[in-house]
Amino acid sequence: MKKTLEYKILKYLSKNNSLDFINVAPLESNFELIQSTVNVLKLRNLLEHKLNPKGVKDEKGTSRFPEILDCKITLLGREYLSNINKSTIEVDLAESNIISNKQNTRFSKINIGFMIFNAIFVIANIMISIYRK
Repeated sequence: MKKTLEYKILKYLSKNNSLDFINVAPLESNFELIQSTVNVLKLRNLLEHKLNPKGVKDEKGTSRFPEILDCKITLLGREYLSNINKSTIEVDLAESNIISNKQNTRFSKINIGFMIFNAIFVIANIMISIYRK
């Protein structure tokens, strides 16, 4: 989830915590893609946005983006972002637990092998001591 454009937009707005609208168009070179993503986020009430028809001019005076997407994150957007971060931490923790469990399983199999070896060794010593008497 952290690699999606939705996450990038919400994280960018959250980091640049402001009561003003912030342009998110530079986050993605494909304006139609970012515009559709912003529309989806707006429909889900995760952000507010206003469309500015003036565009962004670079040093040469050419318009780099056809329009500006000024957005600001809503309280629901902040909660959604927080839940994504929490779920990511939980997934990472679960993955590390799975790895630890696999390692513990290997160690327990090794220990069982040593226990069998020791049992055979003890039985062999008992048999030797009985045979000598």
